[in-house]
Amino acid sequence: MKAIKKLLLILSILIFSCSTDKYDFEKIEIMSYNYQYDYKSNIILDRILYSYINRNGLSQTIINSSGKEIYYESNTNPELLNKIISETKNKNEEYYNQKKDSLIPRLYGGPIIRFRLIKKNSDTLSFTFEDENNMKKFSPFYNLYKSLIGTSLRIRNRDKLVAAKQKEFEKFAIYRDTTELIVPLPPRINQIKFIKPKIRQKH
Repeated sequence: MKAIKKLLLILSILIFSCSTDKYDFEKIEIMSYNYQYDYKSNIILDRILYSYINRNGLSQTIINSSGKEIYYESNTNPELLNKIISETKNKNEEYYNQKKDSLIPRLYGGPIIRFRLIKKNSDTLSFTFEDENNMKKFSPFYNLYKSLIGTSLRIRNRDKLVAAKQKEFEKFAIYRDTTELIVPLPPRINQIKFIKPKIRQKH
């Protein structure tokens, strides 16, 4: 009888530990992308990577490789997540947002990387940074990004729920970028004027 009670106690502890959230946030999302324009000059988001990380540290990632979407999953490094939680505590978006200045020419040609953290109280912290950014305050987020394109990812079947989350995040990113960043202008299309040649009449 004592053995059964002991077994039930162990099982209840295991069940409780599995159902308890491991980290103090609702979700983390990170995406890298570029902007392009179609033939009608409509803005298009060309996504490179999107990853959704849940409260237990499981990441579900979509990587666009040569036009093909590949789905992965992995257990995110606990040290990285704890570092991010620690670094973002009592920080707001103003601390991370970089000032835009249309008068200063930019030579950076890499992707935009957007990070979003939604806390348990529904507060949202979202900002962008650049690939290989050497600013110390962005290092935890850049390290997370690099870990999500590492070799420890497990390939999985296409997940409609993750794809839907990625689409929602795209809309969020475009909205925030167009209000906060300098999105490149569409290329100018040279207008060619065709002139009908004059035909000389024979006399």
